[in-house]
Amino acid sequence: MTDGTMIQPDDEGRKAWLEMIAAKAGSDVDHVKDVLARNGISARQTKAVPQRLTITSIQFSGVKGNSSVPFDFKWDALGPGVWAVLSEHNLRGKTTVLNVIRWTLTGKRSVRDDMDPWFRTVLVGFTLDGRDFRVVLTDAQKDAGQLERITDGKVLVVRKFRDDESFEATMSDFFMGELGLQPILNHTERDGKSLA
Repeated sequence: MTDGTMIQPDDEGRKAWLEMIAAKAGSDVDHVKDVLARNGISARQTKAVPQRLTITSIQFSGVKGNSSVPFDFKWDALGPGVWAVLSEHNLRGKTTVLNVIRWTLTGKRSVRDDMDPWFRTVLVGFTLDGRDFRVVLTDAQKDAGQLERITDGKVLVVRKFRDDESFEATMSDFFMGELGLQPILNHTERDGKSLA
């Protein structure tokens, strides 16, 4: 350990890091090593720091099914503690509420395929160790919107996204950085060809 927040990766981790840079740069590993050494850049990992994530609000709207019946769901003033989504009947949206939360936090669609076209806008607010954030899908069909930070009542755009790929990347990058996590690299070969 070099200090309170950074750790040195092992040899295998450094090798994977160098290979990843070389592949992205279209160069060889030895050249990448030289360039990084000349510029004083070394592989370090931040130590993962536990943080509390609390959902503070959930909103979504759209048009249900093939009908023209609009829906608008809003549940705010949520906070720490145990919350329940209950109904005496099936098919009332309990799982949908949970899937919308997962969708916004991961950037990966989690709602049922037949319900996908229903959503127009989605907003989920959350705190991460007391800091306020919102994921806002202004066009849920395209997964277009932005990740926002709310500070002293002001909205600051952390990052915008325009499609499912950039939405997933935004949320992955955000949480990896905020939680001090490192990506897990994997490599798969089939019939001698790289699939990773």
